[in-house]
Amino acid sequence: MATGLVIYYSRSGNTKIMAKTIADAMTAAGVPTACKSVSEVKPDDLLKVDAIVVGSPTYYGRAAAPIA
Repeated sequence: MATGLVIYYSRSGNTKIMAKTIADAMTAAGVPTACKSVSEVKPDDLLKVDAIVVGSPTYYGRAAAPIA
């Protein structure tokens, strides 16, 4: 069975809410998906999943530094 991981950076909490919503929707669609802050993710986490979604606020048209 396919698995997923949503990785996010959120300073104010809004991106965290969206990341959790996406992870919940993926799980409901039959793809068990974890949701982790970029600071919690280890390189091995990336190798264990089939789908990765990355979420970040934008600052001056670019992803936040912890994601970029």
